[in-house]
Amino acid sequence: MAAIRASQLGFKTAVVERENLGGICLNWGCIPTKALLKSAQVMEYIQHSKDYGVTVGDAKADFPR
Repeated sequence: MAAIRASQLGFKTAVVERENLGGICLNWGCIPTKALLKSAQVMEYIQHSKDYGVTVGDAKADFPR
């Protein structure tokens, strides 16, 4: 709230997140973002599955456009 008010008054402001970059909405808040992040995480695991002794055949991302 303080950063918003300072900006309204013409001050240059910056908000620094204490936790993960992106804040509540990006990391915890909205379900579409959660789904996208989880899909990317799973794809990352699949791409490095050999590091864990797992073989995965023909994995590809097929997201709607």
